[in-house]
Amino acid sequence: MELFFNKNYKNKLNSDSKILYGFLLNRLALSKKNNWFDEEGNVFLIFTRKEVQELLNLSDKTDTKAFKQLKQCKLIYEKKQGSTKPNLCRKNKT
Repeated sequence: MELFFNKNYKNKLNSDSKILYGFLLNRLALSKKNNWFDEEGNVFLIFTRKEVQELLNLSDKTDTKAFKQLKQCKLIYEKKQGSTKPNLCRKNKT
């Protein structure tokens, strides 16, 4: 609910970004359960853009915009792994 009422997010995130964030948080719980931690103790998740697009019925452009908004609001951080591997994503510490 914070994303809908907090002035830091309310007008900076569209509905797609808010829904995506909910799905990312859900995946984060699974990553914790699987002990997917990096060397700094951060929990990372793997959720490919293709998976996001299919699950949320989003176009590539809309999916990219949603991730960009979440990064601009400092809600997530993405770490690139290479051209053939998906990005690792983690929730920023708030």
